[in-house]
Amino acid sequence: MHLTRVAAILAMLFALSMGAQASTVIFTSSPSLTNVNVEARITLDATNQTILIQLMNHLSNPSSVTQLISGFAFSLSNVTPSSGTLASKSGAYDVSVASGGSWTGPTVDSSPSWILQSITSGQVTGVSNPSFFLCEICVGGGAPKDLIIGGPNPATNKYDAAGGSIAGNGPHNPFLLGTGGIYTPTFVINVSGLTPITAQTKVTQVTFLLGTSLGAAPDLGVPSVPEPATAGIMLAGLALIGIRARARPKNKA
Repeated sequence: MHLTRVAAILAMLFALSMGAQASTVIFTSSPSLTNVNVEARITLDATNQTILIQLMNHLSNPSSVTQLISGFAFSLSNVTPSSGTLASKSGAYDVSVASGGSWTGPTVDSSPSWILQSITSGQVTGVSNPSFFLCEICVGGGAPKDLIIGGPNPATNKYDAAGGSIAGNGPHNPFLLGTGGIYTPTFVINVSGLTPITAQTKVTQVTFLLGTSLGAAPDLGVPSVPEPATAGIMLAGLALIGIRARARPKNKA
């Protein structure tokens, strides 16, 4: 193999490793849940030692709070939850749904009630220990509002399928609109542990919590996009195989 080709491969690997300093992976709800359509985007920033989480609900005109996001849990392969603090919350816009499905908003919510907890085994059904736990319905209680909801029925501009757990429900209103774009509840976690986020850090044990009860069955997140570091290594490996194949001497007739 020519040295120039080796240098090109090394340069490719270096560029990929630098790009992985801030990598984003996307998780969605399980396809088996036909009445739930939620998404989480997690960006690990090894340079600034932060985790950015964006939560979205793509289900329009929901009928029940069991289709709304009330919590999000995940683990990192080499970072413990006790080393994280919630640095900021943004992209929060309130909507209130009245009886009959009419709604008001969206209005900016400068202080959504979501918090970050470090949980232990048995505290939340289906969530393993250790995990980072972003929640509105949290261990130890909390008002069951600010759940992340999708948009109204696009045909009527109403939540006309909403039942009593959404429409006109005082304790559950308002909700956070999670349709994407500016209406994307976003959370930044600072990690200050002795074991830092690196390009090799993996997101694991992703779990969406739905509804207003910690005892409700959670939904295990399904990765929909490979982590950039993994995809990059695969591409570099394929390129290396191709170059080696071309460099083989051909048999003379």
